[in-house]
Amino acid sequence: SQQSLGNRLKNDNKNMTTESQRLAMNLASDRKILKDLTDNVAQTTASLDIARDSHTQSEQQRLTSQSHKDKLEKKVEQLLPLLSEALLKIEKLTKEIAAIQVDCEDIERNNSDVQSQIN
Repeated sequence: SQQSLGNRLKNDNKNMTTESQRLAMNLASDRKILKDLTDNVAQTTASLDIARDSHTQSEQQRLTSQSHKDKLEKKVEQLLPLLSEALLKIEKLTKEIAAIQVDCEDIERNNSDVQSQIN
């Protein structure tokens, strides 16, 4: 009976050792899986950071472009009335120049007439 108890204890001890080894192997495997997952999370986080930075940079460039476009449109709007005014002045000056040319032609004719009378 004592030998039977001893054998049972040996068996239980052997079973516990085997179970302990199995649990230790499972734990090592679980630790490796956890480490791999942690590495994957770190890589994914790094990739997301890069994508976020790239998106932020693109958005800043878009906003800068939009700002430049808005400024240019505002300048064009400010220049349009000035250009219209300049065109009107050019038209007026063109008419005045044409009138002066007509006067010059008249003066040249008069000079020519006076010259012929002198001669």
